Amino acid sequence: MVQVLTVGQISHMFDCLKATVSINVCNDFHCIGRKDMHSFLSIMTKHRNVCAHGDRFFNYITKDSITDTPIHRKLHIPQVNGRYQNGKNDIFSEVIILKYLLEMGFPENWISILRLKC
Repeated sequence: MVQVLTVGQISHMFDCLKATVSINVCNDFHCIGRKDMHSFLSIMTKHRNVCAHGDRFFNYITKDSITDTPIHRKLHIPQVNGRYQNGKNDIFSEVIILKYLLEMGFPENWISILRLKC
């Protein structure tokens, strides 16, 4: 069923689940919290809509943001007034979301690949 639903429909469906069911869903994804999952799905919906309607995604900033995650802290992302400057409502937030929700098949040397000049 999930394969035929849009990201927005999945987001709404998650919001309507009973607490015990949504907790079980979150536990399947590395034990993230319900609040985290809600913010992830909300941002994913906005990002999907930007891409689907032909807008520029690379510099798109949403008005809301994902919750602070351990990844933000581990990456030592700069903060201003206690708020992370990247990975909250930008394209990098989508990378963080995907890290939590997908088994990401990046090669071990992916960082060095980023440094290559074209």
